[in-house]
Amino acid sequence: MCTQPRTVVPYAYYEVTSGCIEELSIFQDEQMKIYFLEQLAISLKAFSFRCLSWSLMDDHYHLVIKSSDVTISKFMQRLNSVIAKKFNQIHKRRGTVFSKRFSSVIMQKKMNLKNVIRYVHLNPIRSGDCTLEELDQYKWSGHKALVNNQTDGILDFEEVFDEFDTTADPVKEYSDYLKSADSDCDDDEIISKVRSANQGSCSFSDPASWVIGDENFVR
Repeated sequence: MCTQPRTVVPYAYYEVTSGCIEELSIFQDEQMKIYFLEQLAISLKAFSFRCLSWSLMDDHYHLVIKSSDVTISKFMQRLNSVIAKKFNQIHKRRGTVFSKRFSSVIMQKKMNLKNVIRYVHLNPIRSGDCTLEELDQYKWSGHKALVNNQTDGILDFEEVFDEFDTTADPVKEYSDYLKSADSDCDDDEIISKVRSANQGSCSFSDPASWVIGDENFVR
């Protein structure tokens, strides 16, 4: 698989995905899930990053984050290294935990960013971990905090709700938007770019395949 030279863009929005090596499902254990969320909160604060969306699967995770003047690579290196170290300590093992360096897509604010936020928060449904009816109370996605308007110490509500037009009831607008997703929403152009980047199949020589935004932003 080809690898992408990291594009360093301060204060940029990213969809980030990182997965375990094939034989591991390190987040099957609730202890590791809780530890991951604790370390995510610590990393966000340490690097002044903001999180707009997250979901945690048994063998990978998704984030929508806004970077600071610190590179996203440093943020991810810190987060994945502490998670890997903890897992190896618990299971008395050595060696690689995460399968490859993380994948990422750069996104422009107000340009389908809310679509990607929704995509990430719907991942537990795609994986069969919960239903749409159960998602409001599902612990391993940022959706629960948003829809119940209860901070989880991770999500930046202001950043999320700023993607929606209304100021009257942003929680309801977010909830209605998420639940309006149909079977075709994951096949649109934006989500296709995210999926291609996650699978390592996008063309890194063509920024339009891994940058989401208007023509000037992509340039």
